[in-house]
Amino acid sequence: MEFYRTSFSIVFEDGFWVGYAEIRYQDTFRVARCVFGAEPTGPEIAAFATGPQYQRLAFSRPFAAQERTRRAANPKRRHREIARERKAAYGVSKARDAAKEQYLEDKQMRRKAARQRRDALRERRFAERQEKRRQKRRGH
Repeated sequence: MEFYRTSFSIVFEDGFWVGYAEIRYQDTFRVARCVFGAEPTGPEIAAFATGPQYQRLAFSRPFAAQERTRRAANPKRRHREIARERKAAYGVSKARDAAKEQYLEDKQMRRKAARQRRDALRERRFAERQEKRRQKRRGH
């Protein structure tokens, strides 16, 4: 039997409420980012999770998921570690990093495609100028 672990975290960053949807399957990790704008209410989040918007999220390519190892520890130390993890928002920051990495990859691909289009246009214009010069040189 195969299990998918999903989670949805909402954080406030740069003036907007942003949701990070995470899917964990076996040893892979995928993430999608959704900007809400205004602070979403409980019913809005439920409608988002069950509605077509969630189905249309563009998830990133699979990343290798690293499970955090847990060791038996002193209860007080364990309590401090939990508080530290909550403050750091581990899952959200990892999802944020994965979304940022996917965005940068897409940006490189867009730039590469734009460069190829630009070079093809330059070559076509150059060929047109050369042909025009040849036609003028023929004198007709």
